[in-house]
Amino acid sequence: MPSAPAAQKEAALTVPLAALYEFWPEPIRQEITQAKQGDAVVSLPMDRLSASMKSGRVAFSWGEVVAWMNVAAPAAPSPQRETVLEFPLKLIAPLFMARRSAAPAQKKIIIGDNIPDLFSGLAKPAAPPTPAPIAAPVLAAPARDEWSPQEIIKKIEALPGVAGSLIVTSDGLMVTGNAPPPLKAETMAAFLPQLFGRVGQYAGEIQLQPLSALTLMAGETRCAIFKTGKLYLAVVGRPGQTLPDALLQCLAEELAKRNP
Repeated sequence: MPSAPAAQKEAALTVPLAALYEFWPEPIRQEITQAKQGDAVVSLPMDRLSASMKSGRVAFSWGEVVAWMNVAAPAAPSPQRETVLEFPLKLIAPLFMARRSAAPAQKKIIIGDNIPDLFSGLAKPAAPPTPAPIAAPVLAAPARDEWSPQEIIKKIEALPGVAGSLIVTSDGLMVTGNAPPPLKAETMAAFLPQLFGRVGQYAGEIQLQPLSALTLMAGETRCAIFKTGKLYLAVVGRPGQTLPDALLQCLAEELAKRNP
């Protein structure tokens, strides 16, 4: 009998290094600072994580972590490469569970018909001065009330003034999206829920209504963050340009209703 084909290797879980090393030994943190690796992202193999989660302790050696980072390893091996590092379960466990539950099938996000301009009108050519047949919408399939996260991101990034956008789970796991350089999408995804939650807490303490959207100004760049049910939508603007706030707010409200 012919041997069965090898199983497809399970994807890794990407986590920003900055979210991990706060409580690691001082020599390790010094290495990270000296090598300017603070913005690196670690791709943790899901098979290794699965075994660790069963034991209730997630720990890997520094040498393994260096090999899994998205930056070039130092020329000389680290003297700390055998040091075993603890990974915070309160961060890793939710991301691991969300990654495993999202793996079998890609979830469709439901969009209603009350925002047609965002999903069909943008791609249509300008109307000619004389009557002409109307072209079919670019996204004739799938059905109009079902759009994948990738399709939503693509249409948002076609809007004027938009440089990038992300859809993120409440655990900081990026569903899909792009961040304009020098921003890193995975790093943004990991911290967006924490940022939104912290500001929402402060808003409640000063007796404001529950926070539904947050706009940041960093230099000449705007970033709008929306809470849409169990997901977050973040949109980064082009420097010096405004964002289409009305369309984005409409989309965020619809996402929240359809995906509570």
